[in-house]
Formats: sequence, structure tokens, C-alpha cells
Amino acid sequence: MSTCRDLTSPRVCRLVLGLCAAACTLLIAARSQAADEPSKLEQGRAALEASDYDLAEKSLKAAAQGKDRGAALLGMARVELATGRYAEATKTAVSAEADRGVRSDAIAVHGDALARQGKVAEAVTLLESVKSEPDARRARLLLGQLYILLGRRSDATNPLMAIISDYNQNAIKPDDVEGLTLVGRAAHLLRSAKDANSAYKEARKAGKRVETLLDWADLFLDKYDPGHAEDVVKEALELAPHNAAAHVAMAHVKLDQAFDFDAAEHEVKEALAVDPKSQGAFFVAAGLALRTTDLARADEMVDKGLAINPNDLELWSMKAAARFLSDDRAGFEKIKQLVFAKNREYTRFYQIVGEFAEWEHRYDEIVRMMRAAVALDSEDGVAYGELGLNLIRSGDDAGGVAALSRAFAIDPYNVRVFNTLNLYDKTIPQEYVTVEHPPFRIR
Repeated sequence: MSTCRDLTSPRVCRLVLGLCAAACTLLIAARSQAADEPSKLEQGRAALEASDYDLAEKSLKAAAQGKDRGAALLGMARVELATGRYAEATKTAVSAEADRGVRSDAIAVHGDALARQGKVAEAVTLLESVKSEPDARRARLLLGQLYILLGRRSDATNPLMAIISDYNQNAIKPDDVEGLTLVGRAAHLLRSAKDANSAYKEARKAGKRVETLLDWADLFLDKYDPGHAEDVVKEALELAPHNAAAHVAMAHVKLDQAFDFDAAEHEVKEALAVDPKSQGAFFVAAGLALRTTDLARADEMVDKGLAINPNDLELWSMKAAARFLSDDRAGFEKIKQLVFAKNREYTRFYQIVGEFAEWEHRYDEIVRMMRAAVALDSEDGVAYGELGLNLIRSGDDAGGVAALSRAFAIDPYNVRVFNTLNLYDKTIPQEYVTVEHPPFRIR
């Protein structure tokens, strides 16, 4: 190699040195830029979170050819789940399980994909195989959720409390958005609304994550608080405008707030355009049909969902509601027996049917259903709340207030129960006069 001492002209020497320096500068700049650019794995994960599923899949496929293969396959399985390709998600997750670094999370995705196809027992067996592994929080969360779905709520306590324990022992740090979100969901499933809300607040403070916002919205909707649910679902849709679950959540918000059927139907179409197998979208679509007494359409939507997941108890309950509204008692009882054979603790069956019975003001029948619900599960605050409200509607104020008080003791965060008790404890005694004139009571 030549050096400056080999050259005869000082001017040429200076020129060569200048060119070398420039080349070094360009090389350093190029390396710096390459270091600053996100990897294909990072690009894929960001696109998945933003619901840009085409870009996510393209980037993750590229990443799967290199050193990030396991993590990229895990991301691809999640893309397939989000877009309704459950069988493909199962296969991709199995491939990801070969990487020990992502094995537990891959098994969680695998279990989720199986459950969405109605293979719940198979999913439980798979998830139980990793429930004791320290990093298997997501698998434990899903396992607890599936235990509850199978009517084994007592079995759900250990896997869900293990997640709470990680938080209490500071294994989940204040900046761990995903971990805090899992804590919130576990607390919600354990019926601890206050702890769930606190965990979601911490998670939101730590960062923006669509999963956090949608789980938080589910908590708000469960407590009859569609206003706050709308706030977090809107934020989720800003982050991920094509997320099917977010559109289903917004459909529930629109119905709970103002029975806005058109808006809810629009959200259902948006969800199914992304995930044509969305069970939640079929559930909302069937409910919209029932509210307009289009029983054939309701059955069609339910049957489409059950063809994908024959063990979806919400859809079976919706089918029972259609039989109830058509006064098909034999059909109703047959479906009811099927549901409780799958989950003997499934009081949500009565809540779903009761919602549509309320649409037709069949309060006495709702009272009978809610009495059956609380006999099955004495800690079901929602059922006690519905029992109290419908006792009042059927004329039994004292019995209604007693049931509402029991509901409030179980769950003081149910907005509807809280407001009704305030009405009877404060407003009516101070601002109303009641006149008895049997069989009427005039307030």
C-alpha cells in the first residue's frame, strides 16, 4: 500500500489525505444511520401495534430469516390472530415455540388460537404445561380466563394471583406497560375492579399500548361506565385504526351510550373487514338484529360465529335470547341446558337473555332469571344489580333496594347500582311524596 512518503508531490499527498478523511466520515455516518434505523423485527412490532398488518407481516417475515427468527414468528402469529387466521396462527406459534426465548409467549398465542377455534380443553392442557415457568405470565392469564370459561373459577385463582404476586414483589416494574396490563386484566378477572383500574392507570402512565386501553375499556363497560370506555377506545383507535377488537369495543360503547344502531353496525363492519372471524363482532351484529326483532338475521349471525367456535357461550346465550323473544320455550330450555353443561357457573347466560327481555319490559321473567343467577353464584354483583333493578321495575321497591345493597357490597363500582341506590336513599325521601291507592302506588 502506498503512503505519503511514496508520493513526490505534497499537493497530491494532501489531496489523498483529504479523500481518505472524507471517505471515513461517510463510512461513520452510514454506520450511525444504520444503527439508528429500526430493525425489521422492531418495524414489524410497531406496525402490528399500529394495526398496519400488511407491513407488519412483511417486516416480520423478513426478520424471521435472521437471528430474530423466534421473536419474528411470534409476531407473525399475533398478526394472524388479529386478522382471523386462527389455524395459521396455531402453526406459526408452534414454530416459534422452538425458540426458548419466546417459548412461553408463543404457547400463549398457540393457546389463544386454539380457544378461538373452540378447542378450549386442548388449549388448557397446553397452557398448563408452562404455568409454573417464571416468564409465562401471559399463558397464566389466558389459563385463568379459560378456567373461568369452563366453570372452574376456583381453579383460576392460582394462575391469576401469581401475576398479582409478581407485581406485589416488584418483579413487574413501574415502566413495564405489558406486565402492568396483565396485572390489570388478572385483577378484573378476580373481580377486583379497584386494583384493575389502578394497574391500568399505572400502565397508561408508563406508555401507550392498545391492549391496555382495550382491557381498560372492558372494565369500564362491565361497570356500566360507557363514557370512560369511549375515551380509552377512541385513544386505542387513534393508535390502531384497523384493530378489530377496538371496533367491537366501540360498537358496545355506541349501544350502551345511546342505542346508536347505525354507528354500532358501522363498527361491526369495520371489525369484520379486518377479522372476518371476530366472535365479538358476530355477537354485536346478532344483538342489533334482535333489537329490531329480525330473528332470522340474529340466528344467521350467531350461526356464523358458532361455525368458527362452537363453544362460544356468549353466542349460544344470544341464540337462547332469540328463542326467548320468539316464545319458543322448548328451544330456549334446550340451549340453556347446553350452555350449563359446558359451564355450570355461567351466570352471564341470564344477563344476556335478560338484556333483551328488558327490551320488551318482561321484568318478572328477568327477576326469575336473576334469582337463578345469584343461586348459582352468590358473588355475582352484576346479577344482584339486575335483580334489584327489575324488582323495582316490577313494583317491589323494598326487595329491589335490598338486592341493590347486596350488589353494592360485592361491587361498589357498578355505576348503575350506585346511582339507583342514591336515588332511593337520598332523592326520593327528600323530593317525592308517595300515595298508596291499591293496586297503584303513585310517587
